Amino acid sequence: MSLKDIFKAFPFSKGKTKDKAVPSEPPPPEIPPPSPYAELLEAEMAASISAAPQAPLRIRDVFLLDNLTAKPKSTVGLLFQNPGVAVIRDPYRGSVGRLLPWRLDGVSFALYGDWLGVGVESIGFFHRPSRYFFLWRSDSIGEPEIQFPFGPHDSNWIPLAGDWDGDGLDGVGFYDPDRSVFMLRNQLTAPALPELEFAFGSQGKGWLPVAGDWDGDGVDGIGLFDPATATFYLRDTLSEGPFQHKLRLDRIGPGCRPIAGDWNGDGVDGVGCYDGSSGTFYLRNALNDGEPEEFFKFGPHEIPGMPFSGRWVLPEGSHK
Repeated sequence: MSLKDIFKAFPFSKGKTKDKAVPSEPPPPEIPPPSPYAELLEAEMAASISAAPQAPLRIRDVFLLDNLTAKPKSTVGLLFQNPGVAVIRDPYRGSVGRLLPWRLDGVSFALYGDWLGVGVESIGFFHRPSRYFFLWRSDSIGEPEIQFPFGPHDSNWIPLAGDWDGDGLDGVGFYDPDRSVFMLRNQLTAPALPELEFAFGSQGKGWLPVAGDWDGDGVDGIGLFDPATATFYLRDTLSEGPFQHKLRLDRIGPGCRPIAGDWNGDGVDGVGCYDGSSGTFYLRNALNDGEPEEFFKFGPHEIPGMPFSGRWVLPEGSHK
């Protein structure tokens, strides 16, 4: 698949942009090499927006932390596993804000979180056969700064990330859909056992996990999303118990994939979902039933992409 086929479906801005006992673990597996497209991203992007007057975005010049506001909005993006590139939306302009190479293979689960404690996301993935996490604190072209084993071998547990203790650094975890149990860990080191483990929700229903700061206290809670009814069941407290927020996104058909983020920059996370059949994102800040407060098309619905969200560093000139 050509990157041009992907890029032509996105809006590009024409404004100015710059660039209990734990057994011994085997050594980590070899990580996937950088996408073969990594060196071609700038050229492909430039070709796809040749009519635009600005210079192409440089993927190696985007880590400009001083361009962030105190509480930048969360934004959304789409990850295309083949050719291993993510396209991130600029939440202020509505156009493409950044291209990001993402090292993946066919047996890995993409993951992202604030592994550095600076208020913005970085990439990672969970390699199922070896149960290793590989996390980057900077540019995904290089080697991962963090790698450790945690979790089961070859299971259907779903990895997730969040700040489980409010220290500003994200940890990792799993959701076991067969038991409807969350297993969370703050420390990104080995040997790794869950620091928190609790049941939440109904097992075996095909619900999907989400994480977010639902009450603005700096600690992420967890939740479950029912794709059949577009309903979220959220809990602030990281312990067994009933949901503390329940909301249904009205006028949303079945099959959407859930996301969460601070869409208005107020320090409290809202929810959303992505309808891959139409290429549409639906976002809501209020944690009660209602229609999406914002919705927009982003990306090609005919090319499968995995939705994600978060606060990402964008090129100079964004966040204005």
